[in-house]
Amino acid sequence: MEIKVGVLAPYRGLKETVDRVASSWSSLHVEVVIADLTDAIQPALTLEKSGCQVLISRGGTASIIREHVTVPVVEIDVSGYDILRTLYLVKDSKETMELIGFPNVCHGLSEVSNLLETYIPYQTINRPQEVESAVISAANRGVQVVIGDTVTIKTAERFGLQGVMITSGQESVNQSFVQSYEMACEVRKQQKINESYENLLTKLVESVVIFEEDGRVLFANKSFRAFFLEGNDCVGSDLPKEVPKLKDCYSEVVSHEYIQTMLTVENQHFHVEGECLGEGIRQQYYLKLSNESRYAIEQPGLSVQPLRTELNSFSQLSLTDERIATVVEKAKEATGKVRLFLLQGEHGTGKRSFAAALHNHVKGYPENQWHVRLTAELDDFMCQRLIFMIKNTGGTFYIEGWEGLSRELAEKIVGAAQFGPSYCILAFHNYSRVPLWVWSYLGPQATLFLPPLRDRTNFLTDYIRSFIANFNTLYGKQIVGVDSEVLDKWWQSKWPGNLNELKDLVKQGVEKAESSFIKLDDLSEKGSSSSLPVDLSNTLAEIEKEVIERVLEEEEFNQSKTAKRLGINRSTLWRKLK
Repeated sequence: MEIKVGVLAPYRGLKETVDRVASSWSSLHVEVVIADLTDAIQPALTLEKSGCQVLISRGGTASIIREHVTVPVVEIDVSGYDILRTLYLVKDSKETMELIGFPNVCHGLSEVSNLLETYIPYQTINRPQEVESAVISAANRGVQVVIGDTVTIKTAERFGLQGVMITSGQESVNQSFVQSYEMACEVRKQQKINESYENLLTKLVESVVIFEEDGRVLFANKSFRAFFLEGNDCVGSDLPKEVPKLKDCYSEVVSHEYIQTMLTVENQHFHVEGECLGEGIRQQYYLKLSNESRYAIEQPGLSVQPLRTELNSFSQLSLTDERIATVVEKAKEATGKVRLFLLQGEHGTGKRSFAAALHNHVKGYPENQWHVRLTAELDDFMCQRLIFMIKNTGGTFYIEGWEGLSRELAEKIVGAAQFGPSYCILAFHNYSRVPLWVWSYLGPQATLFLPPLRDRTNFLTDYIRSFIANFNTLYGKQIVGVDSEVLDKWWQSKWPGNLNELKDLVKQGVEKAESSFIKLDDLSEKGSSSSLPVDLSNTLAEIEKEVIERVLEEEEFNQSKTAKRLGINRSTLWRKLK
């Protein structure tokens, strides 16, 4: 592997030395330009543009060009040999002499001169701009000969003093070549690693953008450009100006150095993760946007969709309700011991919200939580696909319809969920009909029950207040409560739709109310408690079963009355409930 190296030689003799040493290096292609201090800036930029992977110079020249180029700059050090040769040259001189140089040169000369019992005084400088005042000081003290580098010698001669340069020998130049070769190999190796990372990021399905603290974009992968920029490049542009939809995400990650949130763009829901990539002169950040439907499945017998709820944490539940608070504490304690839960409760009691809150409690982020719906059409192939997700994603799965499968398939799913890395919540809507076989997979800590709203109406006002607060935000209202007439009616309701029914009524009331309180006139008969609200996102078979179960509950589980009310016979009712 040939490395291209550029050398900025502050004096002609160094070029000759470099040429001699370079002839023995077949792995280096060396270009040399004679230039000193600021005069070396433009040649250095030209060498970099021509493809030089490393630049070499010495002293102040190396320090100056390092500030203007992006490639590494190797400095030719003053070696013991260089100092020894210079001391040997001047050791018999009767003239007064002094060294003017940077700390490393002065220290090296002092050490060697002590060994040779030859004392030469010195002045230490830290910047090239200090050379002239140091030379004037030396001249005023009667110094006749100044030892130093190129700029020191030129300055000394300008003030009538003799100059002796500490030249760089072949050993020092050869050592700089060794450093340059090793550095270039390491840089090339790192470039290949960076290219691999860039290729990986480019091919990711997730949208990724990397930017600096001021918003300047450094990298955006293909997915990001395709969705947010119609395929256009944005490197070098200002992220919040180029993509206004991400302005809040940008501000938040720069302020807090880490974020996880949700973002809806053009009716698509994204999980957004952002983080600071580490400390540096200019901090860099990334945002990764994952379309939550990426791993969704919609096949006969199996539906896997992102679990969406309005409540995402236990703190958002009405913990003033002692029965709910007890269930929450039981769930929290159990998460460290079990992965499989049976969550019982009628339709609308908040089982999905509870599952989302459990996920957030355990994982701490909204991504990778799934709503699984199963029907009797599920075959073994799709069953294995679900089991693979459960065993490999480490997410949370809220599973409905499992009790309607054959026992063989249901046990495969439940068995995989029992010890996998994922948390699985088996939802069950009828407390009295849990299949007996499932209890062998569950411990006492894994069984959770959410009571119906009719059994906890003393907390009705707490739920009303929470729903009003949410819908005030949604509709830009300032509703403060419900009219006493509405509240009296709600106290008497059986709430067959539970919290979902209450939420729908409050939502309707907040949207329509023209005063500070929700009144009866704001609530249509369609939204009254006599209706049977159902989840229209379910399949037709699931909706039918849900309606049958609710009518059965209203008829106090009298199958004859339920069948008569629904206009079917008892055998049909029994078959539909299997």
